[in-house]
Amino acid sequence: MGTRQMSDTAEIKPIAEEALFAFEVIAETAQENLKSGTVQDRTMAFAYPNILTGGEAVENRSHIAGGELAARKALLTEPAIARVVIESDAGDQKVVYICRNSAISIGRDGIELASSRALMGRFAALDIGDTETIKGEEYYLVAKTRFQPRRKHQEWDSENSIIEWDEFGPVTVPSLLKLLRSGASDLIDVDGLSALLAEESENELVFEGIRKSLIEAMSLRDQPILDKFQDEIFRLPINSQLLLTGPPGTGKTTTLIRRLGQKLDANFLDESEISILEQNGVKSSDPQSSWIMFTPTELLKLYVKEAFNREGIAASDYRIQTWDGYRNRIAREVFPVLRTSNRKVGLVQKSNANHLKPQTLAQQTAWFEHFELWHRAEFWQTLRTAADSLSKSEDANIAGIGRAMLQVSAEAVEVGSISKLDTIYARGEAIRNRSAALKKTIDERLRAFLNLRVNTDRAFLDALYAFTETLSDTDDNEDAEDEEEETFTPTGKRTIAGNAYTNAMRSYARSLAQKQPLRKASRAAQVIEWLGDRLPDKDILVEVGKAAALRTSLQKFTNPANQLINGTRASHQRYRREAQKEGLWYQADADFGGYADPLEIDLILLSMIRNSAEIAKLPAVLSDDTSPARAIIERFTGLQVNQVMVDEATDFSPIQLAAMAALTPNGLNSFFACGDFNQRVTNWGSRTENEIKWVAPRITLRHISVSYRQSVKLSEFANRLIELSGGTAEPQAKSKFVNNEGVDPVFVSGLSKSTDIAQWLAGRIIEVERAVATLPSIAVLVAEEADVDPVASALEVALESENISVLACRDGQVKGNEAAVRVFNVEHIKGLEFEAVFFLGLDKLAEQKPDVFDKYLYVGATRAANFLGIACDKDLPKQLNPLKSQFADGWNQV
Repeated sequence: MGTRQMSDTAEIKPIAEEALFAFEVIAETAQENLKSGTVQDRTMAFAYPNILTGGEAVENRSHIAGGELAARKALLTEPAIARVVIESDAGDQKVVYICRNSAISIGRDGIELASSRALMGRFAALDIGDTETIKGEEYYLVAKTRFQPRRKHQEWDSENSIIEWDEFGPVTVPSLLKLLRSGASDLIDVDGLSALLAEESENELVFEGIRKSLIEAMSLRDQPILDKFQDEIFRLPINSQLLLTGPPGTGKTTTLIRRLGQKLDANFLDESEISILEQNGVKSSDPQSSWIMFTPTELLKLYVKEAFNREGIAASDYRIQTWDGYRNRIAREVFPVLRTSNRKVGLVQKSNANHLKPQTLAQQTAWFEHFELWHRAEFWQTLRTAADSLSKSEDANIAGIGRAMLQVSAEAVEVGSISKLDTIYARGEAIRNRSAALKKTIDERLRAFLNLRVNTDRAFLDALYAFTETLSDTDDNEDAEDEEEETFTPTGKRTIAGNAYTNAMRSYARSLAQKQPLRKASRAAQVIEWLGDRLPDKDILVEVGKAAALRTSLQKFTNPANQLINGTRASHQRYRREAQKEGLWYQADADFGGYADPLEIDLILLSMIRNSAEIAKLPAVLSDDTSPARAIIERFTGLQVNQVMVDEATDFSPIQLAAMAALTPNGLNSFFACGDFNQRVTNWGSRTENEIKWVAPRITLRHISVSYRQSVKLSEFANRLIELSGGTAEPQAKSKFVNNEGVDPVFVSGLSKSTDIAQWLAGRIIEVERAVATLPSIAVLVAEEADVDPVASALEVALESENISVLACRDGQVKGNEAAVRVFNVEHIKGLEFEAVFFLGLDKLAEQKPDVFDKYLYVGATRAANFLGIACDKDLPKQLNPLKSQFADGWNQV
């Protein structure tokens, strides 16, 4: 890269001098604000004037004051990230400094500060000559400077500042402070040697073009200023739905994080966005925390949290989650799907259940739609059967209810529409009253049976409880008839035993009345068998059973949403047996029992979430504060957040993404995701744009292609990988004015011993350190977790003489020396970037994961900015042989 002559620095020095002075003034003002306790709490006063009142508003003001306080503190270490010069149509120019988060009023020395989140901040992302309208007046960008502020020895500086103006292109200034101090040797008499050394030093003060920075630490890229395309995307309205795609290193995750930062700061929402929020209400007492972001791995979650902290966004573990963790929580604690110690009825999640056919993973949207049609059809048919039974009742009142419900359910069976439930809920109170009266009668009879038994045997309840504790927890439970029935409020072991007795007796009595035996594996059947000759007289039981059967039919109309939604798990268990018989979706030899694959849990959850959203629209429910369906709605709205973000979206299945998208309120629908189809490393991940459009029909797909990470040679290598994998390599645009040709990747084969691999690695790592004059961020990727420790140990020995530390990152954990070479299982590496990456045992990975090994190689290779090394135990997998011509042996000549 060429250098500019010293004569040019005269034009740059005034900018440098002004900037360092501005840093000092901004930091001093922020410090004064902190000392005086001055916090500009203007956010809620203007943004949400009618939504929050009383204590709720006070709580929000407290939260916002905390955010303002954090913004002040941030200005102490990063006063500004850019300086822009803009000119109006009238020819008036002004200089504005841009900070990362919230700005403060300086009020001295003519310094104006604006947030990058404000419309004024957009100028930092625009190209020279571009225009933007501010408060009705059009301005065009004359010049801009990007900063990386640092304070050392009580003095401000900025490293690798990039200065652009309208007369000529960008220059990089490694140090503004050194630039200002240059030329002092001209004022004194110096010898020839000193003059020559000074001249060399002067030539390194300013560089033409943009100087690419070295990746020295393992993290997500910190990109405080977006390019104009990313900037446009992150400012889209809050109710947008978008998938941002693009190759690695294009700033997709950064754009998501910057967007969330802006949308959480009500100062920067426009009137239309505020109106949308007012129409939908504020999700919680703290609107600034009403968001969630999903990442595929715990390691990426950790680094996303760090990136949020840089943006001044408080990000708890609840706000940034992996789907695995979120699924497990809501399937146990929110929806009755998974078995718990307090709920014996439910599924057991088993990651290696192997229930699904391989082709099901490629047709998940069709699988879900097939199940949903089956589930709704079964639901309405069940109601129709119950209505038919009621219509034949000797009780004229109940028979009338039955005839009315028969008409509704018959119509609904044809269309499968949930909206038909509105008619049922409109008659809900009368049905509930009749059902409650029947329940009281039945419970009195059942309690009398139990009283008789306890009076005969005082130890009966203790013995029954002990027996129920021995019942298998893997029964294929799907009989939900009595799941919600409790004769006694559970407070202890004897109460639990009492409910077990009455539930079993109710089921048994009903089976006698209907002449349908209990399933032998059911809990009720096992309790009845345990009771043996301690059962009441059959004639009495048949009488109770008739009443129970009648109430069961009536109960289906008291709160049908409960059966539709809470019955989804049981419905799915019946569905999969039927589908298996028909050769659909499920492996022919799958033994289901009470187990479920995680993807089956996702299917159940999506159905429950979507149907809950439909129930929340029913007018009869919304207008009745006493409706039992309110519990369904409240449970669902308790999960909802104003904004949903997804990183590495293609690693999630379309069913998982659809469940995430459904967590934002209808009408707001704020769903932003980013990903790259070429980086999908899960066999269940989303594969096509059509799957994404199925997730959220309103979604827009936007593509960005300017890569900020990889050298030209590594970018070309990555594109070749895509082509060899049968994909389509998209042309990647490089950031303008950046000269980063890079070096060839290196390859070695026939290294199966850890000591041999370690020696080869050590040689390449030393070459990297020599090439860049320091030890940058380096990752070593292995094919499986079992290889992490052996490789790390051998490499530590090989690098001992160079005093280079090696860290084994077991299960993706990364705590330790920042300067260490890190060894990872490749599964944990998505989303991060390093200066150098080494991929070991590629041929072994190809044997273990033939369907996705090339994806893993692509992901691993694209973590590297400049240096990539690949090693095979034997040789390169055959399909990658065309790549051999692109490899070098080492980097000695760099």
